[in-house]
Amino acid sequence: DILNGFVANNSNITGIGLKECALGNGGATILLSAVTRCTNLEDIMLAGCDIDDDILVGFVQGIRGLHQLRTLDLSWNNFGRTGCEALATMLQDLNGNLHDLGLEGSGRIDDKCATILANSLKGNRKLRTMGLHGRAMPITESGWDAFSRVLCNTSSINATSLSNH
Repeated sequence: DILNGFVANNSNITGIGLKECALGNGGATILLSAVTRCTNLEDIMLAGCDIDDDILVGFVQGIRGLHQLRTLDLSWNNFGRTGCEALATMLQDLNGNLHDLGLEGSGRIDDKCATILANSLKGNRKLRTMGLHGRAMPITESGWDAFSRVLCNTSSINATSLSNH
């Protein structure tokens, strides 16, 4: 209620940051309700907030209309393939303006997740940084190769020109 009341009286908020909060489904629902009313929101930082796949899917659906959003930090959370698929839809959105995506230390992001995220970058000309580091991440050479193929596709001159590099 405090967050909703604050947002209702401060619609010009451009950033929201929570760190190491155990949101759970109830807290995430309240946060999403508040965030969707912040039409000027540019930065959302939710590092270490126990965000799992279910929470992230609902959250991404809720924030897709926030076209001013530039930074989304989801580092040190607990989502995997389903959450990465939701993020991929956001990265493929031609109306999106996301510049920075923080995913550091999310231990369930594996090779399949890396491939999903890498493939979502085809045609994305706005994202500048995607943080994917941390010892907890089980990404192997196979996952990193998916990024290499997208970021510097050498299969043809046209593919090289169109690759996101």
